Amino acid sequence: MALLDSEALFDEHAFENALPIPEVIDASRGRHITLQIHQTSQFLGLHDADGHALYTTVWGYGTGLGNTSYPGPTILAYEGVPITVNWQNKLPLTGHLLPVDTSLHFADSLTHPLSSGYVPIVTHLHGGHNDSIFDGLPDQWFTQSGGGNGPRGVGPGFVTSTMTYGNDQQAATLWYHDHALGITRLNVYAGLAGFYVLEDQNRLHLVKQGVLPSGDYDLGLAIQDRAFTSDGQLYYPALKPILFPAAI
Repeated sequence: MALLDSEALFDEHAFENALPIPEVIDASRGRHITLQIHQTSQFLGLHDADGHALYTTVWGYGTGLGNTSYPGPTILAYEGVPITVNWQNKLPLTGHLLPVDTSLHFADSLTHPLSSGYVPIVTHLHGGHNDSIFDGLPDQWFTQSGGGNGPRGVGPGFVTSTMTYGNDQQAATLWYHDHALGITRLNVYAGLAGFYVLEDQNRLHLVKQGVLPSGDYDLGLAIQDRAFTSDGQLYYPALKPILFPAAI
């Protein structure tokens, strides 16, 4: 498998592109948000050997297919003001974007056979102080709909795909990401992650005093280790290659 050379890309194209800044959803006064998971094609700063831009197929969050992105939109919340997020699985029924090692402890394959195109997802607010039913635990996963209004399959811990976050904690930069049993690594690698910024009175006071940055100077940056094929697609082999000893 031919992969892109990261050193060559940096030498030839470093600092050419504007910093991508995710959309901000202001939920600081409380809000009901619907965020969908879609598959999309996104420019991640990659180029081929001739300098042509390469577009990568990724999974992302967004309020609709037309504005799906990785990272997903940044959710701005405020201490003590609950918000509700309805997470929807709108991935195509074409199976996982990456190879899956099903020998690992995995979400029940009998309930959502990957061979039929169903992919489990569940979103976890990392660092959030939440009730268990809203925590996005690994066995609370659900798949795409098979044609009706409900999910095709759900995990044994599934209660709801609409989560309420109480925000009863101090200001912090949190993040949300997929947490499905056995494939968290793959779903996050594919792009299912975004920022969740929780503010409080103390933080806003520090901003007003000029101690902390705000506005255009307060940006979320995600650093993720990825490999790409020569045509700009994500590379994540399911199994480590088996090296057989040479015949004597």
